[in-house]
Amino acid sequence: MSQNPLNPNAPKPLPSPTTAPPPPPNHPQQFGMVQQQPPCETQNNIVPPSMMTNNAAVVAALQGKCDFPNNKMLMEYTQEVNRRGHRLEKQPYYVGMLNADDVAPYLKKVGDFGVHACDQEGGQVRLMLTVRGNSGVYHFDMVFDARGRGWNFHPMPPRCLFHKTVIELVDFHRTTPLPSIPEKICLRDSITRPSWFLKHDNVTFDKNDLLGKGNFCEVYRGKLDRRKLIAVKVCRANWRYTIDTVESNTKEKDAREALIKEGSVMSMIRHPNVITFYGICCDHPPIMIALEVCPGNSLVKHLIEMKSVISVGERIKYLYEAASGMSFLEKK
Repeated sequence: MSQNPLNPNAPKPLPSPTTAPPPPPNHPQQFGMVQQQPPCETQNNIVPPSMMTNNAAVVAALQGKCDFPNNKMLMEYTQEVNRRGHRLEKQPYYVGMLNADDVAPYLKKVGDFGVHACDQEGGQVRLMLTVRGNSGVYHFDMVFDARGRGWNFHPMPPRCLFHKTVIELVDFHRTTPLPSIPEKICLRDSITRPSWFLKHDNVTFDKNDLLGKGNFCEVYRGKLDRRKLIAVKVCRANWRYTIDTVESNTKEKDAREALIKEGSVMSMIRHPNVITFYGICCDHPPIMIALEVCPGNSLVKHLIEMKSVISVGERIKYLYEAASGMSFLEKK
């Protein structure tokens, strides 16, 4: 077995799970997870090999692109995804970076399912399959075999088959029951993507047209479907291939989750005194929210600069409209 070209000092791959003895309870040696081993120096970063491979495989599965062109295994996998037309973000059952709790309400019938990307602690990214059973909702981690054999679920069943792409794995279980659960369930109907889910291609913006910014988000003037003028709120926190610091990864994970939560809440709000929400792009980072763009400067700036000429009636109007919008939000 050849060594990882990005990490020549990495330990040799583990034996096949069909022949290797099981690890002791609570042992960190679990396929597809960050191994508890000394980090290895690369050109610029300290990279846990399993985290790098897993996150890169998720990006390849979703977008059909490889961020490590010198890694033969990852490049061959990416080429296979594109050759088959198996980009996951093009599939109707892929619901972006919603967490498991947000996906479950969309599953109405036994066999209804969706695939989504989940942030893990420490910077790890996982693809997850969520499916409705007779007695509840089940969640399956989808993991990429670091030796390039393909995708399967974790924990893997004995004598399991590996599938070259995530789509092939999903299609296989449309006729073969899912493993490791007490029910024999096959995948049936995929859930319908929420109407407020946008594709990244739907939203464009000019980085030079900045409207405002915060710790992890920036707001730009942009366009929806290249026609409608909008404000685009962009979360700069991207997926990583390095461990960096737990604090940094946690803050970025929280920033992504907060923006998705904001989009979920705003999708239920329609009021003349609340900024209109058009949708969210959350198939992969950067996460973006498309909002109504308000002409002119901010109300605060207007009140400060024009305070001497603003009439009492105008002030009362501002107060009434702001209170009306806040009252509506409170009821929601």
